[in-house]
Amino acid sequence: MRYSIVKLILQKKSEDLSWPVHHSLSMVILGFTTLFTLMFYYLGFASGAAFSLVLNITGGVAGSITSFILPSLVYLTLCPRDNMYYWAILVLICGIALAVSVIVDTIVNFA
Repeated sequence: MRYSIVKLILQKKSEDLSWPVHHSLSMVILGFTTLFTLMFYYLGFASGAAFSLVLNITGGVAGSITSFILPSLVYLTLCPRDNMYYWAILVLICGIALAVSVIVDTIVNFA
C-alpha cells in the first residue's frame, strides 16, 4: 500500500525514500487504518448484519483463493505439462466457482 501511495502521490519509487519519510508514511497509514477501525467500531458496524456480511464474503473468497486457486496456479506456473496438469486446471475452475458461489449465496441469504 505504501508503495502505491508513494508512486501515485510523489511520483517516485518507495525504495528511494529516506528512512524518516518512510517511517512517517508508515505511521500515517497505520494511524489512518486504526482511525477507520475505531470509527466503524463506534458506529456499530463491529456487530450486526453488515459486519457479518463483510466477514462472510471475505472469509469465503480468501478461503477459496488460499485453498484452491493459488495452489493450482502455482502448479500450473512451475510444473511442466503432465497428466496432473489438467487436474490442476479442474481444481482452478472449481476454486473460482466456489468463490463465486460463496459471494452469491451470502448476498442471497443476507436479504
